[in-house]
Amino acid sequence: MVLIITGMHRSGTSLTASLFQKLGINIGGELVPPDRHNPKGYFEDIDFLEFQRKVLQECCDRNDPGWHDWGWTVNETLNPQLFDRYETRARELIFRRSHIKKTWGWKDPRTTLMLNFWDKLISNACYLLVFRYPWDVADSIRRLNAPIFTEHPEYILPIWRYYNQHLLDFYQQNPNKCILFCVNQLDQFGDLVNLCRLKFNLPIDDRNVEEIRQTTYDRELFHQLPIAEQKADEKTIAILESLRAKADISP
Repeated sequence: MVLIITGMHRSGTSLTASLFQKLGINIGGELVPPDRHNPKGYFEDIDFLEFQRKVLQECCDRNDPGWHDWGWTVNETLNPQLFDRYETRARELIFRRSHIKKTWGWKDPRTTLMLNFWDKLISNACYLLVFRYPWDVADSIRRLNAPIFTEHPEYILPIWRYYNQHLLDFYQQNPNKCILFCVNQLDQFGDLVNLCRLKFNLPIDDRNVEEIRQTTYDRELFHQLPIAEQKADEKTIAILESLRAKADISP
């Protein structure tokens, strides 16, 4: 069994991956180290991360402005038909991890844009698709003070829509192997773990789930905006409502 955790950047995928790592899922040996943006760690396998970063950058139109590292350009020029060029390298990554005797997987937001590619290569994969409210994602990205988003704050919500539309499309095409979960409802983590055991038949020990959640989840690091600041445009709200309607655990 392979558990793939993904969702839009700054959507709590690191937190989710850390929780499942503590439940016994092997999410990689050499992980991206913590930094000031993610002081508890990214929980991203460096090999998978660098592979997907390279693919997305090379499969976008370099002349179209945007943030190619995340596979997004203003005119959404990412071309998935070019992904097949990288299949040999992808199979090598899978082969190196497939000898692990326990359930393994990885987490990287970029996987969101490559779900169909990986699903073609891994027959026993299951997918934990994580979404977070757009205003909270936008707030988190703004607080990164990254030059690209300081200069172009108008990129943030289109990227959120782009990523989450990919989540929706994949989920609707593959409902039996996916769980769609709103990370803003992390108090329902026990329900999520139980659903993973039942739907994916994941061999995880859920006896200490609440203790793991309480010792891992830090409200100071995972901000949620007050109701008065929860604003987004109509297109973004429409995708959010679709996500909420499809979520396996009602947010």
